[in-house]
Amino acid sequence: MSSSNYYKFLFSRFYDPFMHSIEMKELTHRRERLLSPLDGTILEIGSGTGINLPFYSTNTKVFALEPNPHMWEIIEKKRHYTCNLEPIVKGIEDPEVQMRFTEPFFDSVVCTLVLCNVPDLRNTFRFIEKVLKVGGKLVLLEHIRSHSNFSAGIQDFFSPSWKFFADGCNLNRETDKVVKEFDFKLEWEEYFSISLPFYSAIYEKQ
Repeated sequence: MSSSNYYKFLFSRFYDPFMHSIEMKELTHRRERLLSPLDGTILEIGSGTGINLPFYSTNTKVFALEPNPHMWEIIEKKRHYTCNLEPIVKGIEDPEVQMRFTEPFFDSVVCTLVLCNVPDLRNTFRFIEKVLKVGGKLVLLEHIRSHSNFSAGIQDFFSPSWKFFADGCNLNRETDKVVKEFDFKLEWEEYFSISLPFYSAIYEKQ
């Protein structure tokens, strides 16, 4: 096993224990509120250990993008979902993904704690804009760069080292601002804090 592959293996095993307290106190109920109303065909970008999957209804088909194969080992062990799941062991910018989905196809696109990690945030929103049907939902649950200059400066300072240790995670992505550059209509949003500032929102494709 290469060093990079071993790192991905370790990251997959430590992720759930590391996040457990935050999930139970702050995130699980938000995930359920955001995801349980969705139906139809869903694209989930960055499925991780499958923490969202139990909240999708049985009448959904979820195309789940997750490039780390060790995360899929965790998902298969859990088997805790009832949606129709199609695993895609690729990232959002993989050429196979870009070539497979080229027109409006999805009723919803879900991004939870992943947009900090994608190679290019604006390219990701362009892709979502392309593959989401008119009237379709974009669901976000992400940590973001603080609106406080002092706190944002701290995030900017620590982001390079955090990115190295946290599998590419950027602490200081302005996701809540960048999404508004695209053709999505805001339906609902919430700002909250868990050590880091977080942003939860539902947008509709115009």
